Amino acid sequence: MELASPQTDLSTSMTIEHIDTPDLTLVRELWCELENRAPSNVFLSWFWIGTWLEVFVTDFILVVAKSDHGVPVGLGIIVKTPSNSPLPGFEDYHLHRTGQRDLDQIWIEYNDYLLDTELADQLRPLLNQYVMDNVVKRGGFSIGVSKQEVLAHSGLFKHSQRTIWSTMAYRVNLHRYHSFSEYEKQTLSKNARYQIRRSKKRYKGMGGVEFTHYNVENIDQFFNDCAPYHLERWGKSSGFNNPKFLDFHHRLAMKGVPQGIVQLVKVSAGEHHLGYIYNFHFKGCAYFYLSAFNYTFTDKHLKPGLVTHHMLIEAAQKSGFEYYDFMGGELQYKRTLSDEEMSLEMRVYRNINLANSIKLAIDHAAVLRDRLTHSSTPTQSRKKKN
Repeated sequence: MELASPQTDLSTSMTIEHIDTPDLTLVRELWCELENRAPSNVFLSWFWIGTWLEVFVTDFILVVAKSDHGVPVGLGIIVKTPSNSPLPGFEDYHLHRTGQRDLDQIWIEYNDYLLDTELADQLRPLLNQYVMDNVVKRGGFSIGVSKQEVLAHSGLFKHSQRTIWSTMAYRVNLHRYHSFSEYEKQTLSKNARYQIRRSKKRYKGMGGVEFTHYNVENIDQFFNDCAPYHLERWGKSSGFNNPKFLDFHHRLAMKGVPQGIVQLVKVSAGEHHLGYIYNFHFKGCAYFYLSAFNYTFTDKHLKPGLVTHHMLIEAAQKSGFEYYDFMGGELQYKRTLSDEEMSLEMRVYRNINLANSIKLAIDHAAVLRDRLTHSSTPTQSRKKKN
């Protein structure tokens, strides 16, 4: 275990250091202690982060900020991957991601450092600057998928930055409503309410919409039941084609179902399978993570996604949840049912120095060469059939 030289910020009396691949017991102790004082979401919980480390990560860097009393106030886990640059020393670094597509398909959202609630906006820029100066140096540092407001307080305005992915996220703020009917009247359009009523009426004729929850003994069955519909909808891009994705979520569900954090649901109407839902319940928020709906019905007025989420929002409101969060992805039913939206982005940051300037010039030249090569390749005209 290599411990870097501490860097102390005198104005805040905090010490920041990084440790190369510490023992997971130490990481868990620090993380769980701080999580109790942090406004964490499910993706920054030890439930998610600990499983991610167990399944995917062997080498990593733990960044730790401590108060002058030695109490952890900020934590982040950074993974290094080789760069595709021909120049040496340009590794890429990722916050709570691996940089490998098949491993990152689990898709962390609302990414950030784990930060003490009272110090979050003050700490984030200090941690980022420390990472850029002491860890990244000549490489790139990707942060995301994160709320735009988190990136706006990154403190990295003087660094080269590039947005490599973005989308909108949607949620329902259940704080606002005294009842579910109040939510419906204030948020849903007349057309949306009509579509939901019409669809529910038709499902009632099929036996009525019912939810069946999978217990820990049936987790394998859930993924087996869900897979055909998800594969039909998403094809090659479906996580059900990725054994590593499935391994991670199987382990997550084995932990989360008994704790009530993971909710695995079959949606049916009589003998008809309408679809499957995978949600998280964490700190007063219901997060919609994954669905697989049956779109083979010929009746175009059947709206399985709209009806299912409408009913789950009602259940969340009655159970005292503060939010029903659709998270990222610009789908119509999310826009229809939500009352709040926000931007999510993934950005790559680089230090501005001579080495990075040379690398960028080489990268741009390579892109230009590829474009010129592609555009100069002769195309053969099709021969007409006689």
